[in-house]
Amino acid sequence: LLRARTPVIAVSAVYETEPRGYDDQPCFLNAAVLIETELDPIAIKDQLIEDVETALDRERLANNKNAPRTIDIVIALFNDAVMDFVPADGRPRHIPDRDLLRSVLAIVPVAFLAPNLHHPETGERLDAIARRLQAELGEKQAIWLREDIRLID
Repeated sequence: LLRARTPVIAVSAVYETEPRGYDDQPCFLNAAVLIETELDPIAIKDQLIEDVETALDRERLANNKNAPRTIDIVIALFNDAVMDFVPADGRPRHIPDRDLLRSVLAIVPVAFLAPNLHHPETGERLDAIARRLQAELGEKQAIWLREDIRLID
């Protein structure tokens, strides 16, 4: 669905993690995608992401942001930008996504795509952040490579 709307440059491996925030649901599958676009972050969220999530029947529950869902797409990085923005849903977002510094499910797939890239706020390499979080969080946020799942054609 993303490829139908914008050039996809690279796709990470797929990783499995246990659910967070609401444990009574299946495990999460996590991946990162590098795209090329002329859109700004608001247009990416309001047009590109919203279209894909709608096509995949994403439902948002106002009372539980961690409820089971078919897909959840976030903008983790946007070049080397550091910015806040508010898309049409009215929920403020920050780039780089704050979960890159606190969640293995966010950082590991992104670091797979760009291990040598530096985090725009901390200057730390993405692969170093991933290693640090995996060591700090251990089994509290375990992540498993799913070699049996590939997201490329």
